[in-house]
Amino acid sequence: MTCPNCGYENNESSSFCVKCGANIKEIKEEPKNKEEVVATESAPVVEKSSTIVEETKTVNSTAKSKKPMNYIKFIIAFLIAPFKSFKDNEETLADTKTSLIISGGMSVIMMLITLFTSMINAIFAKTFDYSTFSYKTKVDFGRLGDLDYVSLIFKNLLIYACIIAAIALVYFLIAMIFKKKANYIKLLSSTAISMLPVVIGSMLVGPILGKIWSPLGLVVSIASIIYAIGILVTLINDQVTLEDKNYRIYYHGLSITILLVAGYYILINVLLSGITKGASSILNMLG
Repeated sequence: MTCPNCGYENNESSSFCVKCGANIKEIKEEPKNKEEVVATESAPVVEKSSTIVEETKTVNSTAKSKKPMNYIKFIIAFLIAPFKSFKDNEETLADTKTSLIISGGMSVIMMLITLFTSMINAIFAKTFDYSTFSYKTKVDFGRLGDLDYVSLIFKNLLIYACIIAAIALVYFLIAMIFKKKANYIKLLSSTAISMLPVVIGSMLVGPILGKIWSPLGLVVSIASIIYAIGILVTLINDQVTLEDKNYRIYYHGLSITILLVAGYYILINVLLSGITKGASSILNMLG
């Protein structure tokens, strides 16, 4: 065994150097012990550092999820990049409170637009002049008192809220039939924000442009509806995973068919109810 102190070759069984008397075993084991100490001391530091990083990520994630949503900023971003905006706020939109706020807010906006449209149509009434065989617009604010505000506000609010909830429910139930997991709250958020192009295009911009040139207003209204359906289908495809493209077609086809049939049935009943009431009013006047 070579002495680390003087370099003299000793027997392998020697504990001390024959030449200088140094403790060979103690000198040999010292570097190893130092390495063990360094390794032992550094290991907890790495573990502690890793724990701190994980805790920081958790805190940042929690703080981000609890951050209140800027709805105006989100609406603007959604109109420009619907899918990216939805994905960026996916965790927030999956929250029940946020979903109900968006759905309720969209229903209120649609109700208010319907209310204001009815009020404007009542004020600027068109009457047919038989002397000139043309329509004349007559401004009459007194006709505002003839409007049924209870129906215009509460009934329309309930109708729009039910439409949004029903679309999400149909897609949710059909997903269950296809044995696919679906989050109803997230589907509700998707349906509500997908109505935004309809609100802006079909309920606001379309009618205004229709006053200038009716075909233009019709095109804008139809385009906004198609855009809204495209957004809804894209968002739902991201949530309800169907690998087979044929199944996607069946899924959306079945859902839209059910919604159209239900909508047609409700519309027919409403129209028939309105016609029946009108006929009853005329008969009462004649009687």
